Amino acid sequence: MKNINKILIFLLLINFSILSFTKERINFIKKGNDFYFFKYSGKTISMKKNNSKFEPTYIDIPTESLQNINFRKINNNFYLYIKINNNKLIYKLNNKRWEKIVCIEQSDIKKGLFPEPYNKIENLNKNNSDFQFGEIKNNIIISGNIRYILPETFDTFYMEKDKIYTLSYQKDTLLIKKFKVKAGLPYPPLNVIRTFEHNYSLYSEEYLNKISWAPNPMNSTILNYYIYKRDTKVSDSNFVFEAKITPKTYFYLDRELKKEDENRFVYGVSVVDITLGESDIVTTTGKTIKPTIGPIKAYCFNNQ
Repeated sequence: MKNINKILIFLLLINFSILSFTKERINFIKKGNDFYFFKYSGKTISMKKNNSKFEPTYIDIPTESLQNINFRKINNNFYLYIKINNNKLIYKLNNKRWEKIVCIEQSDIKKGLFPEPYNKIENLNKNNSDFQFGEIKNNIIISGNIRYILPETFDTFYMEKDKIYTLSYQKDTLLIKKFKVKAGLPYPPLNVIRTFEHNYSLYSEEYLNKISWAPNPMNSTILNYYIYKRDTKVSDSNFVFEAKITPKTYFYLDRELKKEDENRFVYGVSVVDITLGESDIVTTTGKTIKPTIGPIKAYCFNNQ
């Protein structure tokens, strides 16, 4: 009997530990002046509007398995957009249960084939602001080719035109903050110049281009300098990425050139910061061009 009791206590402790480490996830959307909150764990999605109480709704799949989850409110109906194994599913809330109404497989997505229910919902959704998918890393939202930098960490977010609402969730307390989005990129380097040098000794001889620049004092945290190169002997040639330079180094040596290469190559230098945002490229001819790689960066300022 004592052994059975020990086993039961052991099983209860295991069950308690599993429950303790099952973290409840949360999302929210904004429609007009109202906020709608969604907490989900297992097959239960609890919902509430503004300061009301959470009410449970139910879904046929465990929410822990969801890669992306996106709630929308369209014409007084709630929809749930889900991504599972690269397939897209749409659920609609009906009498406290989420019913699957659309399932699009990855093969159809690649072909651009979307069933009529999906097209109908998307047409209804055109004039509605959308929650944006994005990966959160500390205080940075990575959404496609854009990185949004916020002044503090948060749990989840909602985008509305030029505003971002963040939600922090601690001990059943929901804290929403509003931030205004302002685009920004690092500043390009200064005094970018090229010098053609001839180095020789008793046993060796070489020609090289030395590209040097000065750091821009307007920048904060630099990750790298990017070096670009263009061959003027090739008609209609573009700048090609050449090298990545550490933030405390302010020159680059292009070696193994020939004497007749003195005026052949044009170089460009850009700045990349810790969010991977890239500045304009300043060339050794004094021109400035836009980079072809690197994401757009946006700062988010408190807008209360």
